[in-house]
Amino acid sequence: MPDDTNSMTPPEHDRVPVAPKPVQPFIASDAAVTLPSQLAWEQGMWVGPSSGVNYPDDGHDLLPINPDNWWYAHRAAVVVRALARIPVWPRVLWDVGGGTGLMEPALRADGWKTVVVEPVASAAARAIDRADLVIAAPLEDIRLPSLSVPAIGMFDVLEHLDDPVATLRECARVLMPGGVLIATVPSHPWLWSDTDRAAGHQLRYTPRALRRQGQQAGLRLIESRRFFVALVPGAAAMRLTRRGDRDDREVLAREKAMLNPPPGRERLLKWLVSTDRLTSGPVRSPVGLSLLGAFRKAG
Repeated sequence: MPDDTNSMTPPEHDRVPVAPKPVQPFIASDAAVTLPSQLAWEQGMWVGPSSGVNYPDDGHDLLPINPDNWWYAHRAAVVVRALARIPVWPRVLWDVGGGTGLMEPALRADGWKTVVVEPVASAAARAIDRADLVIAAPLEDIRLPSLSVPAIGMFDVLEHLDDPVATLRECARVLMPGGVLIATVPSHPWLWSDTDRAAGHQLRYTPRALRRQGQQAGLRLIESRRFFVALVPGAAAMRLTRRGDRDDREVLAREKAMLNPPPGRERLLKWLVSTDRLTSGPVRSPVGLSLLGAFRKAG
């Protein structure tokens, strides 16, 4: 299990002062970007007022510190393959709700410039060395020009939002014509468990629900695909038999242990999730712990 102390933000005196990074190079628009006055450049990122989220207070401490972790590396591979099937230019992706930036190394290795937009400043600070730009604020607070962003990622974010359609509408507003939004969400409402509740989830998705929310926001779903297929039987058995556990600390401790397994178990899990390649082409699985949706903005 990784040492959580390694995930802490380096002390202020250990960081070399960095000049403020402009937002302009990360949008595909001639419109000037003037950041609101509440955003200030601090410790290598733009920081806004703290914002409450449906996420455990120490939720980001549960996450692995290594992007090569079995769960995050596989999700990143699924997303990169999906982006390869959808032409997007320029290759700039705004990772909304990007947390500690665990997606960024895989995206940057595939040629993407990335901007992490994360409302929890303590999590955003851990993404500074992984992303090209970090903004610790909700997307709505940045007030980007309309039609200015080539691509947006929302990786396991929508399920935490009280009003996901409102956030998707803001994404649709700032996406350029033909722009793409890639989202991943937990799949199958019948798999709802105390883990979802403790993690701050509001729902688990079906492709129909994902399509409906996109349509309400003005986005067209062009692809949906389930992944983590081989994990469904074990997850179903574990979650359905443990319903009724009201101790969030115990639930989240189990989730942390699952995300941070010992090396032998991690190798087994990596092998299991690699079987998703069997349904990565035209044949798609009707089951999977997670669901990917790719949306296109008209125009």
